[in-house]
Amino acid sequence: MKKIVLYSVLIFFSSGLPVRNSRAEIIRIAYFEVAPHMYYSKEEGRPRGATIAYFEKVVEEMGKRVEWVGPLPFSRMVSLLKEGKEVDGTPLMSKTSERRQFLYYPQYFYYLARPNFVVRKNNPLNAVHSIEDVKGFVISQFNKAANSRFVTEHLPYFRFDKLSTGDKLFEQQLKKLILGRVDAIHTLDEYTILFEAERLKLEGEVKLLVLPESPWPFYSVFVRNERGKRLTKEFDAAFEKSGYRPGHYRDMVQLEFDRISKKEITGAPSPRNRIYRHPKSGGSRSSH
Repeated sequence: MKKIVLYSVLIFFSSGLPVRNSRAEIIRIAYFEVAPHMYYSKEEGRPRGATIAYFEKVVEEMGKRVEWVGPLPFSRMVSLLKEGKEVDGTPLMSKTSERRQFLYYPQYFYYLARPNFVVRKNNPLNAVHSIEDVKGFVISQFNKAANSRFVTEHLPYFRFDKLSTGDKLFEQQLKKLILGRVDAIHTLDEYTILFEAERLKLEGEVKLLVLPESPWPFYSVFVRNERGKRLTKEFDAAFEKSGYRPGHYRDMVQLEFDRISKKEITGAPSPRNRIYRHPKSGGSRSSH
């Protein structure tokens, strides 16, 4: 399987790769810690992750260079995007009506995520079919994070444990969950908590329950000003030229999982088996 994954990723990275230009326009892009998508690598002394790799490829196709700003707390990053002065955008963001007021979204999404609850392994639930399954849950969530449609429609039935500061927020969430201080961790992305559990050797303590709703598209976005408007248009054109396909992202995530294991992951849940399969026609065009 690993050879297939590498081949798929190499197709994306080798398609139309332009020569780096030291005089290229620099765009300042904010990011937050959300492995395996984007995180700061102490080994490499720079950001890495599936989203970082994807975004840098498209920006290179634009003939520009990225100056990464971060990692920032998510709430701080959102504040900078609203101000629209210090940064030009961020590479990973779901679409909400509030965010559309201060962000430009490109035509294409690059990743479809499945909203979920991560619960303790001994939880008797194996699936969430309705609010009756999870009524009364205490939910761990980051401050200013977007809710899934399922949670938004049933807010009165939940209590929330909000986290806003700290260097190890995902680790805090997992520890609270395993100790029984919360009933579930709510995210729009099915990889991050399981990746952190894998890193901490806690994968056997938790399981993921996909919520009964459609997947969420994630975009790379730019601030809502004249520069951001121009960059969004250029990004769309570069995205089409880059040769990117939805399957590339799933494969890049798999490589990140492989990196934190001494051997290719076989016992832990595989991202390849969890990812939503994009339709073959169009594939990367959003209908949301």
